[in-house]
Amino acid sequence: MEPEKEWLDFLDKLSPEDRNTAIGIRLGKISPPPGGMMIRTVVKISKLGTPEEMRARIAAATGFPIEAINMDNMEAQQQSEDSNWLAVAALTQPYHDLLDAQPQVTPDKYEELLDVGRFVIDSALPLTLVVPETPTLYPDFLLMRANEQIGLEHTRLIRREAIPTIKAAKQFVANAHKLLLSANPDFFGTVNVFIDYNHQVAGEHNFENRKFTVSERKQVTQQIADYIYSVGTGGNFPKPAFIEKVSFVPNPEPRLDVNLSENYLAKAGFSELLLDTIRPKELLAETYLSSAAVKNCWLLIVMDGVSSYSGFDLLTVAFPVIAQSNFERIYLLEAISHRVRLVYQKEAGN
Repeated sequence: MEPEKEWLDFLDKLSPEDRNTAIGIRLGKISPPPGGMMIRTVVKISKLGTPEEMRARIAAATGFPIEAINMDNMEAQQQSEDSNWLAVAALTQPYHDLLDAQPQVTPDKYEELLDVGRFVIDSALPLTLVVPETPTLYPDFLLMRANEQIGLEHTRLIRREAIPTIKAAKQFVANAHKLLLSANPDFFGTVNVFIDYNHQVAGEHNFENRKFTVSERKQVTQQIADYIYSVGTGGNFPKPAFIEKVSFVPNPEPRLDVNLSENYLAKAGFSELLLDTIRPKELLAETYLSSAAVKNCWLLIVMDGVSSYSGFDLLTVAFPVIAQSNFERIYLLEAISHRVRLVYQKEAGN
C-alpha cells in the first residue's frame, strides 16, 4: 500500500478528536506519546469456529485487510483465556453468591469482584478472597495472606470526563439491541457500532451534552436499530450522521450480539492520571484500615485497556516514582492483557 493511502486509511478509522491529534503529531505541533501513534480498534466477535473463520470475522468487523490479521497461536491463547476465566469464576463464586443474597447491589460491585478475581489469579500471589457475613463497606474487599487479613481497595484508571459520554452511547446501543430482539427474533449476528461522538444526534443534542427529550431518545434508538437491521439484511436504510459505521458478521450460533465499538489512539498523560487516581484514595487509607480492623491495605487500580477513556500502552508508558504511600502496596492491573504491575511497595520497617 502506498504511504499516503496508508496514512489516509489510518485517519479514516479515527474519531474527529483523535484525527486532529494524529494530524497535529504528523505536522510536529503535538508531541507524540513515547511509543509513537498506536491505533486501537475494539470490536466483539464470536470465538466459535476455526482460527481462519475468526480471522475473517475480525477483518469484517474492523475493516482491516484479512492479510493484516495475525492469528499466530490464537488457539493456544484462547485456551489460556478460557482456563483463566474458569479459575477466576471458581475463586469469586462464593462472594458472588453473597452479593446475590443482598437486597441492593449495584452492577459495579460485581464488576469490582471480577477485577479482584482477575488480580488474584493473574498476580499468582499466595492470596485467597475472604467472604465475610456481609460485604465490607471500607475497603472494598478483604484478602487473606498466610495468616494475615489485608484490605483491598478497588479503583479504576479512567478519564472520568469521558465516562458519561460513553455510557450514554452504550445505553442507546443496548436499547436498540432490545428493540431488534423484540421486532426481529430471527435476526442473528454480531454487530459492532462505531459512533462519531462529535456529531449532533438529535437537533442540538448529542452524546456529550445528553440533553435528549423522551421523544428524541425513542427516535434515536429506533434509528440505530433500523440501520443495524438494514446493514445485516442488505437493506437501504440511510446511515444516521452520528454513526461512523456498523459492521455485521453472521453468528455461527442463533444469537444477536450488539456492541459499542471504538477506534482511538493510545493516550498520553498516563503518569499524571495515575497520580490523580491515587491521591484521593490516600486520604481515605486510615479509614480503610480502621473500618476493617486490618494492619495493612493495598490499592488495586484497574485499567481495562479496551476503551478510549482507559487507552494506554503499558509497554511504553513511563511510571511515576512514588516515594511514600499510606498503602502497603499499590498494584495496577491491565485486565485485557492480564498484566499486573507493582507500582509501590512500602519498605520494611516503614
